[in-house]
Formats: sequence, structure tokens, C-alpha cells
Amino acid sequence: AAPPATAEDFARAEQDIINVRNLMLAEYNADPNRVYLMGNSSGGSAVWNLGVKNPELWTAISPSAAPLEDANFPYEKLGKLPVLVVHGDMDTTMVFDASKTMVDHAKAKGVNVTWLPVMGGQHVDAWAQPEILKQTFDFFDKYKTKQK
Repeated sequence: AAPPATAEDFARAEQDIINVRNLMLAEYNADPNRVYLMGNSSGGSAVWNLGVKNPELWTAISPSAAPLEDANFPYEKLGKLPVLVVHGDMDTTMVFDASKTMVDHAKAKGVNVTWLPVMGGQHVDAWAQPEILKQTFDFFDKYKTKQK
């Protein structure tokens, strides 16, 4: 079995995401004001973490099935970054209600957060349902420039 991930491993993984973002902007002449980040499960945790560490890099974010221990989560660092939280209510891996709690706490801190529960959605598929993907892209499309 692989050894457990270290803080350095997580830092490298986060830097990989930023590097891919920057490469996409350079290679495809993409609009830096329209860069969105979404991920499911551990990828969704990375979305939350990169949202608070580098809110200026993203136009909007969407973590899915990725509730974090939120007692000390720095929601205020998200600033005006729009957040769409997706989670299936039939997820047996991560706790659905914990995602809803994060949404409630983020709202209480003034975050522009939207809750998208997926009825019948499980851990790996809730975000990927065609209707949910449409709602996710519609959410991103509402934000055509970074919120200052």
C-alpha cells in the first residue's frame, strides 16, 4: 500500500491544479476572468481549499460530495467568490448533512453560496448527472467575470 499523503503531497497536488489552470490560459488564450473549478470527493476538498487559498484565480467554484471539518474553516477568505455546493442525498461515503452545514455556515459568513442537493445521488455520480451538470454550467455561466 502507498504511504499516507503528506502536507508536501497536498501542496504539490494543489500546485498541479494551478499549473494546469495557467497552461490552459496560455495555450488556449482563455479568458482569465472566466476560470471555474469543480471537483468531487477529494477533488471537491481541493476545490474548497484552493477557493480559500487563491480566490483570485477562480470566477466561481463547485465542490461536490466534499464536506470538510468546518469549525475553523476560513469561509471569509472566499470573499465574493461564488460557490455551488453539490451533494447526493444517498451518498454513503461522505455525509450529505455535513455539506448542508457548510453551506449554512458559509451563508452566515456572507459567502455567495448555492446549495444543490441531488435527490437519489450517490457519492461518485451525483455531480455527473446530465441535469446536475447543466445546472452547474448554468451557475458558472452566470458569472462571466470575477466578483470584486
